[in-house]
Amino acid sequence: MIVLLNPRANHGRAAKRWCRLQHRVEAEGRSLEVISLNGRLTPDDFSRFRRRGHEVVIAAGGDGTVNGVINALIDPQTDRPRQPLALGAIGLGSSNDFHKPIAGRRCVQGLPLRIDVDGARPVDLGKVSLRDAEGRTRIRYFAINASFGVTALGNYVFNHPNRALAWAKGRSVSAAIALAIAEALVRFRPLPLTISLSGSTQSQTTYEVVNLGILKNVHFTGCLRYDTPVTPDDGQFDVNLYEGLGVRGMLGALCHLCRGRFLGTRGSHHWRTDRLEVRAPFPVPLETDGEVYLVSEARFEVVPSCLRLCA
Repeated sequence: MIVLLNPRANHGRAAKRWCRLQHRVEAEGRSLEVISLNGRLTPDDFSRFRRRGHEVVIAAGGDGTVNGVINALIDPQTDRPRQPLALGAIGLGSSNDFHKPIAGRRCVQGLPLRIDVDGARPVDLGKVSLRDAEGRTRIRYFAINASFGVTALGNYVFNHPNRALAWAKGRSVSAAIALAIAEALVRFRPLPLTISLSGSTQSQTTYEVVNLGILKNVHFTGCLRYDTPVTPDDGQFDVNLYEGLGVRGMLGALCHLCRGRFLGTRGSHHWRTDRLEVRAPFPVPLETDGEVYLVSEARFEVVPSCLRLCA
């Protein structure tokens, strides 16, 4: 078992958290090799892990760490892992949406673990082929969800903090998330996005998008969650759209999502599909598992049962 530790996760708190946790994991008789992530992983890294006899890689950090490991491990030519390695994770980040729902999941010192390789099972990934602001096409995978609109802007603000937000991140991640959401609500204007759904009777429709979520997990941004039926291995996305809301309406939607309510609320639309396309008249933020890109076009598809995930 190889642990890929991101010491910078959770505003630099991850390394200290791991130090408190490591001896508990080792005490279970698990053979660990720990590597600190100081650069980008390469295909040769995974080949080297297999030659050393490892069968599982553990992403120890936040949701961005998991996303980085997945995108290094999966070969975009085949949509399969470059090496026959299972993926595990240790939640050392600020939100740890990848691990949710945490209730009933194994935790040590309050930190969620997915390190049981014997209980590993195949799960889906989302795949997005995006055209960025420079006109380049890129492929990214995601395990939690992708979004356009106010959530994507909030992630961008959180990842590029001003002085006040940086101060808050160093003291309370929950307060920093709340500040980022507040700034995004003030700055955001609805986006004219054209959405095309595979298998839908509608060919394409342009909406004034407040928020568009493409989900493999209903949890996002701390305590927020949807009440739609997607699961990690059902071969489908939940596509959840809010349109036509002003600031007051967005605040109402935020209150609903804090309680896990979406379906039937004002301005909401919900679809199930395994693929869709989104086009914008100008580059807009797209967020995938917390990472943000400026894009003018994005094509999404579910890659079914392509990755073994530890229990």
